Amino acid sequence: GRNGAWREALVELAAARRSPLDGRSIEADEQRRCANAAMSACERSRQWERSLAILHELWEDSDVQCRPNVVSYNAAITGCARGSRWQLSETLLDEMRSRHLTPEILTYNATLNSYEKGSK
Repeated sequence: GRNGAWREALVELAAARRSPLDGRSIEADEQRRCANAAMSACERSRQWERSLAILHELWEDSDVQCRPNVVSYNAAITGCARGSRWQLSETLLDEMRSRHLTPEILTYNATLNSYEKGSK
Protein backbone atom coordinates (compact mmCIF):
# COMPACT_ATOMS: atom_id res chain seq x y z
CA GLY A 1 0.00 0.00 0.00
CA ARG A 2 0.82 3.66 -0.12
CA ASN A 3 2.07 3.74 3.48
CA GLY A 4 4.73 1.13 2.82
CA ALA A 5 5.69 2.32 -0.67
CA TRP A 6 8.15 4.86 0.65
CA ARG A 7 9.97 2.18 2.63
CA GLU A 8 10.25 -0.04 -0.45
CA ALA A 9 11.50 2.90 -2.51
CA LEU A 10 14.20 3.67 0.06
CA VAL A 11 15.33 0.04 0.01
CA GLU A 12 15.53 0.16 -3.81
CA LEU A 13 17.49 3.41 -3.67
CA ALA A 14 19.99 1.94 -1.22
CA ALA A 15 20.37 -1.17 -3.36
CA ALA A 16 20.86 0.88 -6.53
CA ARG A 17 23.63 2.90 -4.91
CA ARG A 18 25.67 -0.09 -3.83
CA SER A 19 25.07 -2.69 -6.53
CA PRO A 20 27.59 -2.73 -9.35
CA LEU A 21 26.35 -3.00 -12.91
CA ASP A 22 28.74 -5.15 -14.95
CA GLY A 23 31.54 -4.29 -12.55
CA ARG A 24 30.83 -0.56 -12.72
CA SER A 25 28.90 1.54 -10.30
CA ILE A 26 25.35 2.28 -11.31
CA GLU A 27 25.04 5.18 -13.73
CA ALA A 28 24.16 8.64 -12.49
CA ASP A 29 20.87 8.75 -14.42
CA GLU A 30 19.74 5.52 -12.78
CA GLN A 31 20.74 6.81 -9.34
CA ARG A 32 18.77 9.99 -9.97
CA ARG A 33 15.76 8.02 -11.21
CA CYS A 34 15.79 5.86 -8.08
CA ALA A 35 16.27 8.92 -5.85
CA ASN A 36 13.40 10.77 -7.55
CA ALA A 37 11.14 7.72 -7.24
CA ALA A 38 12.00 7.42 -3.55
CA MET A 39 11.38 11.13 -3.00
CA SER A 40 8.01 10.92 -4.76
CA ALA A 41 6.99 7.89 -2.72
CA CYS A 42 7.97 9.71 0.48
CA GLU A 43 6.07 12.81 -0.62
CA ARG A 44 2.90 10.81 -1.36
CA SER A 45 3.13 9.16 2.06
CA ARG A 46 3.54 12.50 3.84
CA GLN A 47 7.17 11.72 4.68
CA TRP A 48 8.39 15.14 3.57
CA GLU A 49 11.38 15.05 5.93
CA ARG A 50 12.71 11.91 4.23
CA SER A 51 12.20 13.45 0.81
CA LEU A 52 14.26 16.47 1.87
CA ALA A 53 16.95 14.23 3.32
CA ILE A 54 17.32 12.42 -0.02
CA LEU A 55 17.50 15.73 -1.90
CA HIS A 56 20.24 17.08 0.32
CA GLU A 57 22.09 13.77 0.32
CA LEU A 58 22.32 13.97 -3.47
CA TRP A 59 24.09 17.33 -3.14
CA GLU A 60 26.32 16.42 -0.20
CA ASP A 61 27.32 12.78 -0.74
CA SER A 62 30.59 12.63 -2.65
CA ASP A 63 29.88 9.00 -3.58
CA VAL A 64 26.73 9.98 -5.43
CA GLN A 65 27.51 10.62 -9.07
CA CYS A 66 24.30 12.44 -9.85
CA ARG A 67 22.83 15.70 -8.75
CA PRO A 68 19.17 16.60 -8.24
CA ASN A 69 17.16 17.87 -11.17
CA VAL A 70 13.83 19.69 -11.54
CA VAL A 71 11.92 16.46 -10.84
CA SER A 72 13.84 16.06 -7.57
CA TYR A 73 12.95 19.55 -6.45
CA ASN A 74 9.32 19.16 -7.54
CA ALA A 75 8.99 16.07 -5.33
CA ALA A 76 10.59 17.84 -2.36
CA ILE A 77 8.49 21.00 -2.78
CA THR A 78 5.29 18.97 -3.18
CA GLY A 79 6.17 17.04 -0.03
CA CYS A 80 6.66 20.29 1.87
CA ALA A 81 3.30 21.53 0.57
CA ARG A 82 1.59 18.39 1.83
CA GLY A 83 3.25 18.96 5.18
CA SER A 84 2.13 22.62 5.24
CA ARG A 85 5.75 23.76 5.25
CA TRP A 86 5.53 26.81 3.01
CA GLN A 87 8.80 28.27 4.29
CA LEU A 88 10.69 25.15 3.19
CA SER A 89 8.92 25.17 -0.18
CA GLU A 90 10.02 28.75 -0.70
CA THR A 91 13.59 27.95 0.38
CA LEU A 92 13.73 25.01 -2.04
CA LEU A 93 12.45 27.17 -4.89
CA ASP A 94 15.19 29.72 -4.16
CA GLU A 95 17.81 26.95 -3.86
CA MET A 96 16.68 25.51 -7.16
CA ARG A 97 17.19 28.84 -8.91
CA SER A 98 20.57 29.38 -7.26
CA ARG A 99 21.67 26.01 -8.64
CA HIS A 100 20.62 27.10 -12.15
CA LEU A 101 17.64 24.75 -12.37
CA THR A 102 14.61 26.23 -14.12
CA PRO A 103 11.35 25.77 -12.20
CA GLU A 104 8.36 24.40 -14.10
CA ILE A 105 4.68 25.17 -13.75
CA LEU A 106 4.42 22.17 -11.40
CA THR A 107 7.13 23.71 -9.23
CA TYR A 108 5.25 27.00 -8.92
CA ASN A 109 1.91 25.25 -8.36
CA ALA A 110 3.38 23.14 -5.55
CA THR A 111 4.90 26.24 -3.95
CA LEU A 112 1.59 28.12 -4.17
CA ASN A 113 -0.18 25.08 -2.74
CA SER A 114 2.18 25.15 0.24
CA TYR A 115 1.23 28.77 0.92
CA GLU A 116 -2.43 27.84 0.84
CA LYS A 117 -2.01 24.87 3.16
CA GLY A 118 0.28 26.80 5.47
CA SER A 119 -2.28 29.54 5.97
CA LYS A 120 -4.94 27.16 7.32
